[in-house]
Amino acid sequence: MFFTRETRGTERKDLSNTIFAAAIIFYDDVKGMKRALDSLTEGFDRIFCLDGKFKDFPTTEPLSTDGSREVVQSFTNTILMDCPNVSEIEKRSKYLELCGEYDVTYLCILDSDEYIVKADWEKFRINCQVIANKINRDSSSSGISSSDYTSYHVFGIRMEYADGPDQFDKPYFTPATGVYPRLWYKPYEMMYRNTHYGFVPKDPRNPFHREQTETWNTEIYGITMRHDPYYTRVDPKRESASSKYKELLQKHEGSI
Repeated sequence: MFFTRETRGTERKDLSNTIFAAAIIFYDDVKGMKRALDSLTEGFDRIFCLDGKFKDFPTTEPLSTDGSREVVQSFTNTILMDCPNVSEIEKRSKYLELCGEYDVTYLCILDSDEYIVKADWEKFRINCQVIANKINRDSSSSGISSSDYTSYHVFGIRMEYADGPDQFDKPYFTPATGVYPRLWYKPYEMMYRNTHYGFVPKDPRNPFHREQTETWNTEIYGITMRHDPYYTRVDPKRESASSKYKELLQKHEGSI
């Protein structure tokens, strides 16, 4: 296990001192990474890109070899971090650590087969700032920290979801949508627990520390994400390995 990092570019100035970041975990997905980063670069100050196969992923190469890393390095606001041969929770936890290091206010979480398809960045940032102002007012008046308000940590983003190949190429088709917990406020105050979709406040004194947070019914307007894995499915060997990993992951997390 090792973790190394490459930083590119400089942080954008933000008069409100609010730092917006996105995080993507990936492995050998050059097309997906190009699509995702193209959709993110305008709206986020930093984009954390964590490369490396999961420890149970049935391939031999620890890091991407298909050009994905070069794609990440071609953007000026990305941070490339090597995280090979670790569990999915360990890999995801690394971007929460980066959020603490870079004092990130809001983190948008994506996989490499997801991207932003509709964006009003000004509206998105204003809505986020409104939330931050409310959190600060409530925390100040109550005398307790924002970490005691779990509902203020995790928010929902609208997601379009493809159920089959080429769905989004059909103009008459309306994809299935839902709200998913992909925007985290002060993400360094959160942690993953037991599963890759289980998250709680990190502070053990928090009364919700032992309960999974379920707050994504609160939707942040301004951006819409899209999940479209069919776009990148071109390698039968990779698909077979992915299927085997998913079976192992479901078996492991289902036993918890």
